[in-house]
Amino acid sequence: MASYEKYQSDLDNNVQVANPVGSYYHLKAINKLVNKAKDKAWLAVSYRPDVQELVDAKKQKRIDQVRNLYESKQPTVLNWTNK
Repeated sequence: MASYEKYQSDLDNNVQVANPVGSYYHLKAINKLVNKAKDKAWLAVSYRPDVQELVDAKKQKRIDQVRNLYESKQPTVLNWTNK
């Protein structure tokens, strides 16, 4: 309760906190519960084939984006046209 009361006091007094989740105990506890539930949900679905396909597609998209960064956009002898 003390954490929540301090949080409310800070809100009322317009006190800006850089990291609210790390600064107030009740927000840390809520964050911990949410993360635990997210991890449990991910474990429940992560081995499904359709989920694995989505994960693989996302990884491939990242790989393609990085690969495109390194491809040269300059013309080379191989792609010149002779007119």
